[in-house]
Amino acid sequence: MSQKRCSLKTTALQSKPYPSKAQKIPPEVFLSICEHLKPQYLFSLSKVCRLYREFLSSTISSVTQKIWRSSRQRFLPHCILPPPQGMCEQRYIWLSMFTNKCEFCHSKDVIVSSQVYWVFRVRCCINCLIARTVSKHKILKEGKISKAVLACLPYIHPCGYRLYWLSDIYKAQNEYSLLSPSETGSWLIEKHETAQQITRDAKIREKAFNHLSYQNGLDVGLRISFENWTRRAWMMLKELGEELKCETKSVTRSVTYQEWEQYFDPDWEEEVWDEWRMAMKRECLRVSKRTTGFSVSVWSGFCRKLTGH
Repeated sequence: MSQKRCSLKTTALQSKPYPSKAQKIPPEVFLSICEHLKPQYLFSLSKVCRLYREFLSSTISSVTQKIWRSSRQRFLPHCILPPPQGMCEQRYIWLSMFTNKCEFCHSKDVIVSSQVYWVFRVRCCINCLIARTVSKHKILKEGKISKAVLACLPYIHPCGYRLYWLSDIYKAQNEYSLLSPSETGSWLIEKHETAQQITRDAKIREKAFNHLSYQNGLDVGLRISFENWTRRAWMMLKELGEELKCETKSVTRSVTYQEWEQYFDPDWEEEVWDEWRMAMKRECLRVSKRTTGFSVSVWSGFCRKLTGH
């Protein structure tokens, strides 16, 4: 207990000279209170004052991590697994809590809800996912990264369409460019092993969370297939828009979830996707000549034609 008291007192010395009433609570009482709070209440408590924020936000204090871990194990039964390697309890809990809030745009859109992507260890909406990822198709076409480096990075693959996190690509390519020829081999092996570990860990967590993520009565497997299908479709629309210099800010609004559900077919092969891409490209060229927006009715028409509806 003396170690806990010292930890709090040290932090208190860095706070404002005239403590608030909240800061006058004895350390042992404060710790006892924290041990009985749900994670969402701990997040709220961390906003009360600077002292509480610094203590509850610490990622290196063993006492702080123990408080968050105990709260998670007690009040979040779906979070039995420990955090991924290198991730603190606070971050893990926030990702695991069921919320629609995107960590980048802070949107709470019910229609375009956020989702945890364990491979990238982020929670974001489809708009921010599209803005922060790039497909293998595009990155290799642009030639901005070597195939050897790309093969060592983790990715998601909605409907077989590989998507990489942009910051991962920039970081890996920068590291690779600074290596000597004798160092590249060991670096590539280490990166490849790390990517495999991240992928295996992500699969375990996705399996544990998927059956709790959907409460709308739909078959979980079918729902996951549908969301992967829409991610690929939206990403391809975005890439076509960029290639042809069309407006892409509202790409996820060009076709609604309701329309996608109407035309969704989980059995699309690559040949159908290629046909769909060509149809979209023709329409982009036609639309770009007279407007900067996407034609919702034409998109829907293409979907109806290609899926047989």
